[in-house]
Amino acid sequence: MRCLLIALALLFAAPFAAQASDGPWGLTPAGDPLLTASPDSSAQATQWWACPPADQCRIVAGDARFEPGATARGTVFEVNLTWPFERSPMWMGRVAALNHPRLLGTLRTGQKVWPVGALWVGGWVDDMTTSVVVACPASQRAQCEYLNGPGAATTGSGPRELLAKYVGWYVYAIQYRTPHDSAAPSFPAGPAPRPVASALVAVSERRGPIKRARRTS
Repeated sequence: MRCLLIALALLFAAPFAAQASDGPWGLTPAGDPLLTASPDSSAQATQWWACPPADQCRIVAGDARFEPGATARGTVFEVNLTWPFERSPMWMGRVAALNHPRLLGTLRTGQKVWPVGALWVGGWVDDMTTSVVVACPASQRAQCEYLNGPGAATTGSGPRELLAKYVGWYVYAIQYRTPHDSAAPSFPAGPAPRPVASALVAVSERRGPIKRARRTS
C-alpha cells in the first residue's frame, strides 16, 4: 500500500522548491514535535508519516501543519514533498531542562560573569541551544538589558562585563532550545524582556544585586 502511495505522489507531484530557512521539524511551546510543510509546496497534498521505534511507518496526517502531541522516544517522521521522502532527525521525547543555567563570576562592577548552560533532554536529536545574560533593575516596571559578550555579541558562553550603570541590578543566565533547521533566535543589544521560564526556555536563579567595585588604596 505504501509503495502505491509513493508512486502516486511522484506521478502527480509538482516541482518542489527549496526549503525556507525554517524547516519542517519544529517544536511546540510545550516541547512536543511541530511538523510544518514549506509554503512553496502548497500545490501538492501533504502526507506526514510516523515511524515509531520497532514498528512500521504509517500516515498520521495530511495537513500542512501538524502537532502529533506526546511522541515516543525514537520516533522518526517523514514528509512526502521530496523524493526520497524527507526524513526527520530522531525524536528523543518531550523537551525539558533538567536543571537551571548558572552564572559564574563576581557580581561587582568592572568584573565579568559567564553563563553556564542547563542540561537538556528530549526534542530532536540535533536541537540547538542559545545562551544570553540579562541584567534587570529591582523595579518590575523598569526595562532589562542584554549584556554584551566578546565582539559585542549578546549570545554565546563568553564573559560579560558588569558596567557601572548596573549597580543595584540583578542578573540572569537564560538558555533557549530551538530546532536545528530553524533560524536561531536573535537578541539585539539593548532592551530585553524580563526572563520567563518555559519548556523551551531555561532561566537561572536571580543573582545580585550587583555591587560597586572595591576601592583600591
